Amino acid sequence: MADRSGQLKELHAAILSGFDINELIQIVRFEMGDDLKSMVAVDKGLDAVVFLLLEKIEKRGTTDVLAAAVCKARPSNPLIRAYAEKYLASAVASRSPAAMAAEVTAVLQSVADGAQVPGVDGKVKAVVLRFANELAAASLLTNLLRQYKVLHDQLHIIDHRLLGVIKSAAALFRGDEDQRLALSGYTGELRDCVTAAESAARKLSFAQAELGWILNIEQAATLLEAAVAVAKPAAGEGGGTERRALALLRTVVGREPARINGQMMLLAGQLQAPLDGLTRAMSDLELADATRAQAIRGARSAAEALRPRLQGLVVEHDAWQRIDNQLRLVPDSALQPLDDVMIIWPDLSRAANDLCDPRREAVWASSLKAAARRFDVAMVTGITGDQRLALAEFARLARKRFFDVDHELDVLCSSLVQIADPLTELLGLIGR
Repeated sequence: MADRSGQLKELHAAILSGFDINELIQIVRFEMGDDLKSMVAVDKGLDAVVFLLLEKIEKRGTTDVLAAAVCKARPSNPLIRAYAEKYLASAVASRSPAAMAAEVTAVLQSVADGAQVPGVDGKVKAVVLRFANELAAASLLTNLLRQYKVLHDQLHIIDHRLLGVIKSAAALFRGDEDQRLALSGYTGELRDCVTAAESAARKLSFAQAELGWILNIEQAATLLEAAVAVAKPAAGEGGGTERRALALLRTVVGREPARINGQMMLLAGQLQAPLDGLTRAMSDLELADATRAQAIRGARSAAEALRPRLQGLVVEHDAWQRIDNQLRLVPDSALQPLDDVMIIWPDLSRAANDLCDPRREAVWASSLKAAARRFDVAMVTGITGDQRLALAEFARLARKRFFDVDHELDVLCSSLVQIADPLTELLGLIGR
């Protein structure tokens, strides 16, 4: 206990040396998915806030999650670097969420396999029976989260990779055979997105809620195929088919990503209680399966660290999704005015700063803040060309960070869904 007390004192000092209260609020929000203001009274001063925060998360068993986040955000801070070298080299929370999920899956599978060997006692079965509802909920919700992530990914592909090139090719293909071939290829990729999205949607209880917008994407693909087939229509008939297709695509990407993201946020929130039940079940499994006790203990630590990291990733993903929605107002032509951007810029800049400040040492954060400053300067000087260049760079960097967070969440969701397989086998022990 004395050693742990000393470690907490060192972590307390390290956090004080690297963060102010606002940065700590954001770290807790984006790395652990928690609201610091609801956990402790943030008006007591930073020293007391850090003490109370550590006291609370130590009881939860997630202190190392915060420590890993702090060390990732301030790797050049001497006290934080010293803490990381001393305590985090082998800490579970310093590993990637996907690696933690893979460990939980492997250990649960081993327990499930061992419990099915003829002649073993019924201790594991008794644990599964006690936690059956939590284990079933964890299995169900991880699968649902995966399906919504597939839907989100298809929309992401359409919005960030296909829509722009389809628009460019559609403007030129009637007089350019290369663009006609390109548009045909993009349309094929659009149909690939439809196929993947429809497959995921049909695994949901309320498939009809998703099939409507998927049908709009399919209709857009059909219209583009018709336009490509008749590259040189009769006089006065050209252009309408592809314009209708683009209108359908814009309608979908302007509305559905935020809604799907909301569903993912909801599922991640609902998954917290079942994951908590899973960690408690693993504590009992540690006693029930002596042969695998050490492995189960390690996997339980991984599960405890995984829960807040999942929530934090989803919260950060949601924040970038909101920024991405606002970036839709950035003109894609130099002929379009910047009036709408000027209106939303204060909110957009503040939201980006909230994400950047806790990780200001990261290259992406410092680069994004620099682009925002260049746009602020250009607004003062009134040089439109400089404004557009700075805004384009800001949008590029923000979308790149959104892509990176999206990829990390995708990997985690892909890993999490594997946990459902051994959970299904464990529940089979009691006929569930």
